[in-house]
Amino acid sequence: MANNNAESMASKAPSWTARMVANDVSDGLPSFASARLHTIFNSLMPPETVALTSKVLEKIPNNLSLFSHVLLFIRNVTVFFRKQFLLFLSSDQNYLNAAIRKRIVYDEVVAAIDNGALQVLILGAGYDVLCLQLHRKYPHVLFVEVDQQNTQSIKRKAIADICDGVIPENYAFVSVDFRYQSVEVELESQLSGAWKPNLKSVAVAEGLWPYLTEQAIRESLRAFKSISSAGSAYIFTYFVLGGTPMQQRLTEESTKIFALVGEPVRYLPRSKQEIEALLSNEGYQVDMSADRTNGYMRYIVPAGFHDYVKPNRVLSNYFGIADSCA
Repeated sequence: MANNNAESMASKAPSWTARMVANDVSDGLPSFASARLHTIFNSLMPPETVALTSKVLEKIPNNLSLFSHVLLFIRNVTVFFRKQFLLFLSSDQNYLNAAIRKRIVYDEVVAAIDNGALQVLILGAGYDVLCLQLHRKYPHVLFVEVDQQNTQSIKRKAIADICDGVIPENYAFVSVDFRYQSVEVELESQLSGAWKPNLKSVAVAEGLWPYLTEQAIRESLRAFKSISSAGSAYIFTYFVLGGTPMQQRLTEESTKIFALVGEPVRYLPRSKQEIEALLSNEGYQVDMSADRTNGYMRYIVPAGFHDYVKPNRVLSNYFGIADSCA
């Protein structure tokens, strides 16, 4: 059964949402944006993120299905209006939130490494470039991307091309379908013991949880505990189904669009408390404090950008950082 599932995933089209997220990052900020916004955006977006994401996308084949071309057209129309809103209405939420999201992950992973982490695990890596950014800066750290085979196979070719044809020794790829395979088992079998369970590590699950069942999330948390030492960090993003019952219903209906591209939304908790309980029950100490996980409080206010960026222009309460307990 496992082999049949693997073959089925290999033949499936690469992740559409991963590509759209990467397109949003590689677009960067339009040249016509104000000088102040450029200053803020450039200070928030981690170094080389936009340029490296563009490089990766340049290496990705563009042989899309007709349906994907239709979705790409819709996406481009959305981007066109987003730029018009920025030009005429100073609506820059999307640009600020994309930069803050990448900055929190980047800073937390660097902090974990500085605190002794020797292994970095990116779960559902898509076309993210964090490992590409950091593997040269930290040659003593092992960076591993985990993703489904359909997306990872073309990402790996792109990275090899960017790295002059050879994947660096401290940069590895492990293909996993979270629905049918164990991260723990696949790390061992595909990396031949290169990953060490007794070392302090850091895992990143950015934009992954909504596409997993609650059981799959629990299993990924248990797996990370079993392949890393106590005190290892687990960085994640989440989405809470809040608002009035009508707003919740509309959100649930709107997420069905993801099912059309084969990536249905499966996990929509209704409160932060549900998430905190989930992590606590799996042996993690979770931190969702505003000064650490709220981009506005962590970056905008200390940098003095709050005169230009108001709280309602930045998303909050969608990041969490947890440490595994002994």
